[in-house]
Amino acid sequence: MARGTGTMAGYREPTGAGVRVDSCGYAGYAPPAAFDPLFAKVIGQGLSLDAAVDRTRRALNDFHVSGLPTNIEQLLAYLAMPAVRSGDARTTLADEAPAAQSPSVHGLAVFLAEQDASTTSTGGPAHAGQPPISDWPHEPGDEFVRAPMAATLLEIRVREGDAVLAGTTLAVTTAMKMETVLTAPCDGVVARVLDAEPGSTVAAGQVLVLVRPSTVYAGDAVAPTAVTETWEPLLAAVDELRALASARLAPGSTDPGVVRQRSRGKLTCRERITELLDEGSFREVGSVAGFISYGPDGTIEDFTPANHVGGSGTVDGRPMIVCADDFTSRGGHSDGAIATKSTHLDRLSIELRVPSVRLLDGSSGGGSVASMVPQQRKEGEATAQESDGAIAAGKPRVSGSGGSFLPGHLFSTMYAEQLSTVPVVNVLMGSVVGLGAAKAVLGHFSVMVRDTAQLFVAGPPVVRHAVGYEVTKEDLGGWHIHCRNGSVDNLALSEEDALAQTRRFLSYLPQSVEEVAPALVPGPEDHADRRDEELLTIIPRRRTMTFDMRRTIELMVDRGSFFEIGPHWGTDQIVGFARFAGRVVGVLASDSRHPNGGAMTADGCNKLIRHLDLCDLFHIPILNLVDSPGFAVGIDHETASTIRRGGAWMIAFAQVTAPVCTVVIRRSFGVAGNNYATPREQPSVRYVWPAADMGGIPPEGGIEAAYKRQLAEAEDPEAFRAELMARIESARGPLGPLSKFQVEEMIDPRDTRRLVCEWLHIAYRIVSRPNRLGSRPLGFRP
Repeated sequence: MARGTGTMAGYREPTGAGVRVDSCGYAGYAPPAAFDPLFAKVIGQGLSLDAAVDRTRRALNDFHVSGLPTNIEQLLAYLAMPAVRSGDARTTLADEAPAAQSPSVHGLAVFLAEQDASTTSTGGPAHAGQPPISDWPHEPGDEFVRAPMAATLLEIRVREGDAVLAGTTLAVTTAMKMETVLTAPCDGVVARVLDAEPGSTVAAGQVLVLVRPSTVYAGDAVAPTAVTETWEPLLAAVDELRALASARLAPGSTDPGVVRQRSRGKLTCRERITELLDEGSFREVGSVAGFISYGPDGTIEDFTPANHVGGSGTVDGRPMIVCADDFTSRGGHSDGAIATKSTHLDRLSIELRVPSVRLLDGSSGGGSVASMVPQQRKEGEATAQESDGAIAAGKPRVSGSGGSFLPGHLFSTMYAEQLSTVPVVNVLMGSVVGLGAAKAVLGHFSVMVRDTAQLFVAGPPVVRHAVGYEVTKEDLGGWHIHCRNGSVDNLALSEEDALAQTRRFLSYLPQSVEEVAPALVPGPEDHADRRDEELLTIIPRRRTMTFDMRRTIELMVDRGSFFEIGPHWGTDQIVGFARFAGRVVGVLASDSRHPNGGAMTADGCNKLIRHLDLCDLFHIPILNLVDSPGFAVGIDHETASTIRRGGAWMIAFAQVTAPVCTVVIRRSFGVAGNNYATPREQPSVRYVWPAADMGGIPPEGGIEAAYKRQLAEAEDPEAFRAELMARIESARGPLGPLSKFQVEEMIDPRDTRRLVCEWLHIAYRIVSRPNRLGSRPLGFRP
């Protein structure tokens, strides 16, 4: 490329086998200053990298250009570097070899002029390497206004003798399609102006105006022209669009979709975001995405915002991403920017390593039959065109020309990355269908509003057509189905309750897998040494009596800190989060008050697996409270494949890397109970309570299997059974396993809190190590 301005006096390109030259140069060619100085490309080919480099070097040495400085010598210096020959050259090559940046000798003078002009102000005395100015009469202190680069002169706005103030525009040049305004460096009088016509080429560093500093004529000078072409009109137009978007959803809005939304007792998407986030923290992304209608004079007449609102904000001061479907416009279908905006925000949460909350209401960017309908035509027109009626009605335009189409990838790859990186919460606040239904289950926590939200693959009209029966939305996908089958974790009584549960869930989790869960300052009643006397008597001495596991948990943890997840499904098991002295812990337990006594069902296993994965992914230590009589038995449970799900739970527990503290509160029987009590081979902290009752299978049922023949032959089977039970009872309890060191230590239940707090202090030292943070690999499960 050219190193300055000038005319090619001589020009000869290299030739030969394996050499290719693409060039616009020729003898007499003067590269214009307004465009890129690149005038030739030299390409050398060879059977090896060394051969190609050698051929290119020879070609460059044979390339002859005179009358114009070039960068040929610099290119030769690059090709001589070992990194180029070895194939290890990187984009940092120029920084690593400053010697190669030196311009060719015959281009040195012009190169120095360009460098000086580009790194100094437009005024100032001449510097070495710049064109001589001795033919311009000047006095000490005179300011020379120079062309900062080779350029085309557009205009000179002053004449000799004009009084100017600092900042007055003197001349304008253009190069590379960009204009540069040259201004007076000081108050003074124009002593001389370059005699050149507009359109003339000026060299880099060439003097255009000479200003002689003076304050004598300052009163006669015209003040610099005020900047009148500001960005205010565009900013005002954007503000107007934002105002229209907000007004559509404001209180008192008469928009039919908004009126219908409020009549159903539902908040608008913006009200939901306000309810979720800290006051004043929302920063919207894509606030003016939508469809604008302009009047004949170009002014904005109407604006239909995209049916999705999202951005960033904070919850309890912690940053996060939130996006909300606007069901009041097209029911959240893909005709608007909903899919594009929501996907962008999901990707943004990954990039920023912050949680993502989706407020779902509708198809959330899913398909719409409207997109298959050809665009409306006006009579006599050959091309499809949106009708004025559709615009007036606030309906977004249909993209494409209608007909069949195959949607692209539905971003499952991105969702997989997101789920393994940051917390994701889905809040169901209306009828969630199609793609929205898929999103609803792609999260770490979900909550739906009772009697307002439903979840289904397809709504009642599609069901009617497909299977031929009528069904209401609530009967098809209400909370009584999905909060009980595990598709949705929690149930909320109102939208406000759903958003409050979302805030609470997020309070237990870190911002991403690269951090640990936040610790809170414990309240005055939550010191580590707190002992609740009720714990000593909460487990009945009679083994066949149930007890309240949730109450047991509440007595151990910080007051009011237990947050249960999935209370309406897999109800034989209890999972959630809690705090001990402000530190977060994941909780696993069984419910002896369940109809099957806490025996593990297929749903219970799935529930435990999901919570184990959640805790392990976000490095949350696990408190494992054991009271398990084993796997649930019977035809129904065999039909439900309980043993396969149980096997998956066993492997999931074995794969956990987060610290585990096990407390055997009562029963540990069978494969399930024993795996509950000893989930991993490696040692971990474990305690037993005085009520601990352990064995291969529960004795009450085991006697029938082990002594079936003896019981059948006994003269008094009941007496024989009672004798066997008495013998078992005499040796039953934790003392036997303790004496054999099958369990490590029995504790007073009232001391459990203190011991767990001590363990958590160590556990968080472990999970906070840099080599422990980050995403986790997920192994195979049966």
